[in-house]
Amino acid sequence: MKITQAPLVTLDGLHDPTLPALMSIPKTRTQISKSGWLDWLERHDRFKFESPSGKFTAYKSSKNYWTAQRRVHGKLRHEYLGASGDLTYHLLDQTAKKMNMPDSAYWRQKYPEPQAEQKLNVQSHKKDYEIVSESSLQAAAEVEELKQQLAEAKNAIANLEQMLKIEKERADSYSLEELKAATILHEALKLKPNAGGAIKAKIKQALLLIDDIYSAKVDGLINHLPQKKL
Repeated sequence: MKITQAPLVTLDGLHDPTLPALMSIPKTRTQISKSGWLDWLERHDRFKFESPSGKFTAYKSSKNYWTAQRRVHGKLRHEYLGASGDLTYHLLDQTAKKMNMPDSAYWRQKYPEPQAEQKLNVQSHKKDYEIVSESSLQAAAEVEELKQQLAEAKNAIANLEQMLKIEKERADSYSLEELKAATILHEALKLKPNAGGAIKAKIKQALLLIDDIYSAKVDGLINHLPQKKL
């Protein structure tokens, strides 16, 4: 099973191998409706964002809202982004900057004093989007990360099984060729002593076959050696 990397969004635009060219990311919400960015977001559920301000991975939930997630010092950070129509480059860059804050500053603004947090929650419920608890976002992010790790493990296992299959087929091929060489030599031994030319021909044929087997094995070992980076 092949695992594809999430498309990347940078200052240059959207880097998606399935697109014929870079797609620019709108700077304002009014520009989103006039670009292909909104249509792309409606058809996808994940992308990576990187800028000088920071980086994160964005995920779309089953409710069609987006969240930004990034693990820093072993702890998962997550921020609500909004609906697809809210995802301007400015919003993404500001979110990356926020998620790139030092631990003390990030978690202090994330969990303010109780009164301020309660007021913030009351105001948030007036919004027209679904409010998801911190614990559920954390759990969803952990599950998503485990799914990705499982998929990568399955991909590695599939690749290993394919390699083992190829090696077995190659070994079987070597054994068959070696058997042929042994058969030719055995035929040479059966010839009469006065059939010198025929014996030499058989031995030469067997030696050529053995030489081919040896060369193939050496080539196989060289191909499996780790390549040095220049």
